[in-house]
Amino acid sequence: MLQALLPVAAAWQQVLAEQPIVREKQPMRLVHPQDDRLVLDDWLVGQRAASAHAPPVWIELQASKVADAGTKKSGPIPRADKFLTAWVRCLASALVPVQRMASSSAKVRWCA
Repeated sequence: MLQALLPVAAAWQQVLAEQPIVREKQPMRLVHPQDDRLVLDDWLVGQRAASAHAPPVWIELQASKVADAGTKKSGPIPRADKFLTAWVRCLASALVPVQRMASSSAKVRWCA
């Protein structure tokens, strides 16, 4: 288990070092355009940046299996339940009208 954990921990530390600036939490309020009773009122937290003027990024360590083994033909099969939180966070942050929180140069980095 230690052999599997050490590379993940090293990759996590490297990613954090590449984004050393911890950003303050940002308010996020979305109101449905046709029904103002439907409101998402929350905070975007855990954002980091490479520099003071760099766009914010969100870094998360998912310490569980994000894919099932699958078959030789299909290869690994992503588990949707492991990506749901990230998907909702990215979707909501892209809709925040006050400040653009998502970048067109977004990257997903897999540390296996």
